[in-house]
Amino acid sequence: EEQVATDIFKVSITGGIELSYIISQNCPHIAPPYPEGATIKDVKVQGSTIKAAAYDCANSEGFDAVLTKKSWVDKPENYVKVARYQDAKTITFTNVKNGTYYLGIHAYNRDYYDGKVSGKRFGAWSYPVKVVVKNGIPTERVKIKTVKTGKGAVAVTVGVPKGFARADMELRSTGGTTVYKRNNRTTYTRITGVKPGTYTLRVRPWAKTNGRKAYGDWVSWGRRIRVK
Repeated sequence: EEQVATDIFKVSITGGIELSYIISQNCPHIAPPYPEGATIKDVKVQGSTIKAAAYDCANSEGFDAVLTKKSWVDKPENYVKVARYQDAKTITFTNVKNGTYYLGIHAYNRDYYDGKVSGKRFGAWSYPVKVVVKNGIPTERVKIKTVKTGKGAVAVTVGVPKGFARADMELRSTGGTTVYKRNNRTTYTRITGVKPGTYTLRVRPWAKTNGRKAYGDWVSWGRRIRVK
């Protein structure tokens, strides 16, 4: 009778779950069972941060979480933000813009082949939970009011939206090189020492949230800027 050498070992997984995998010449791949479907227990919004908690899932090693703009039946699509490798008690999204979102999670564990991680196996998605962010990052954009050029200079007037402290400004050459960048403290900026050529102007607002910079979307001046 043929005998097969077998090595049995245990792999500890976050959450105190132990799975045994059998590796042998004839059976090098023993897949773990799929995790249970996930359920969201609690969701809280603090400024631009969303914090959620989940119920523990059998055969789970952790959770992947997503934010979308639309609800779903089977699974979420068109993610706005993704948070991977989350613990059940600390599912967190930071720097979230104001708006209405739907939060979903699913549990995962790792698949092994010949003792090495070969992928992740997922349980069913949770039901979507509606989340409204009112005091996060404003969605308004900077308004570029006027742009005037002179010899070696560009003067820009902008309107920084309420909720933002300042604006970043970029002046780029036609080759894509940034020749000017500044945190604009006022609504008016005069850029001097600009070499003759054609440029593109971009501006975006920013504010500090959770001790870090959070940015609004870039806005480009609709016409090319020519400096003599």
